[in-house]
Amino acid sequence: MQQGKYTYSSFACIFVILVLGLNFGRDVYISLSGDSYRQKPPFPPDRIVGADFQCYNYMALRVRYGLPLYDERDYSDSRQLAMDDHYRRLLGPMPEEYKSWIIRVQPIPWNHPPLAACLFIPFSFLPHPWAYRLYLGVLIAALIAGLSILGRYSIYRMQYWTVASSLIAFSYPLMFSLERGTSESLAMFLVAMVFMLWYGGWSPVWTGLCVALAGHLKVYPFALLYYFLIKKEWRICASIVVSSVSLALAGSIFSREGFSGAILQYYKMYRFVVDKYIPEYTWIFAGNHSTYSFLCYATKGWVLSPRSLLILANIINLALLALFSAGISARKAEGLPCRLVDFSLMIVLMMIIPAAANDYSLVMLYFVFAACILCFERMRLESMKERILFMLFSLTASLIFLPTMKIPVGDGPTGGYIEGLWFISNKWPLIIILAAVLLILRMSSSVGGNSIQANIPGDS
Repeated sequence: MQQGKYTYSSFACIFVILVLGLNFGRDVYISLSGDSYRQKPPFPPDRIVGADFQCYNYMALRVRYGLPLYDERDYSDSRQLAMDDHYRRLLGPMPEEYKSWIIRVQPIPWNHPPLAACLFIPFSFLPHPWAYRLYLGVLIAALIAGLSILGRYSIYRMQYWTVASSLIAFSYPLMFSLERGTSESLAMFLVAMVFMLWYGGWSPVWTGLCVALAGHLKVYPFALLYYFLIKKEWRICASIVVSSVSLALAGSIFSREGFSGAILQYYKMYRFVVDKYIPEYTWIFAGNHSTYSFLCYATKGWVLSPRSLLILANIINLALLALFSAGISARKAEGLPCRLVDFSLMIVLMMIIPAAANDYSLVMLYFVFAACILCFERMRLESMKERILFMLFSLTASLIFLPTMKIPVGDGPTGGYIEGLWFISNKWPLIIILAAVLLILRMSSSVGGNSIQANIPGDS
């Protein structure tokens, strides 16, 4: 531990106290106002066991029965009737009206890649309650494994896990993700693997394969291809492209629509997302932290069509990408901290660029905050600039993961926001502040290595 009036441990304690204080303040606010994301958070949620996980299993069954993923239900097809009966049996002891409702609300067409449904086929052989419990265990294990990958680079392991645990244990994205059964923890683990393989100089083939797997689970990790293009990692870029195509071809083996029909699924998914999902659905829910969603709320008094808002959002996103490219090109990344910051900036951007960015995808930011912890470990925190930067990071981290929504109600971009706290509820402004903190860290000479306090294996 460094000598001096201020130590990293003292600032880590401040971080933990801030997280606990904000959560306590939120509980007091809820008690006085009655506002909350859910009045009585159920677990498992409601009478259904993981809404998004149910959708994954429903689509996995459609693959098993040879039904298309991106077409509406066709009850003139005997396979559809047989599959729905099979699904009812998987739901277990539940009133038939609930089962019918659950089947009716499963989103058709789907907005995930076809391979994601194929990966969930093993769970479709188990009753839903047990399958969901097993899946929750997989999600939690993947989250811990992803944090452990970064933890191996930590100088102060105890402080690292204390700070990370205090932030994550009761945070909004984790609760949201486990309640819905989304696959973000798996994607975060794969992204952490990508960094470890890239930074450790492992085979580009494995690095590209992890990017491709994460992208086939949740499309937005494919943004890492842009990152490696900027870094001129041509072999990794080639591996991402070849692995992605290979996985798409492998997924076609499970499809009974034939090879051409399986490949056409990707085009159908693209058309559904662009023509229907983005214009009609993504702005209704308060828990969407995308640039597009933020503009929908910020311009609610204007008369702008969804298409115009989407164009404006894309202009802002392109400007942010240009700033990102200039930022990481201004100084060559040397050592672990700079590479972590560069990589984390790309993760932050891929969180807000998609028009549909539900808040459970903020699980990916656990990687970013763990990376920041590793950077601050290597700073002396003696100058006023460094202390202010740490406090700004701490406040941003706490607020991004602090639940501030009430139950989404009504139509339009106001549905679900606590009006007085919409700036926090939306999350987009806080994510932009986080990106600014990362850029300042990137440009700081201390991150470049001048203030590194210790070396660890693998640190260049």
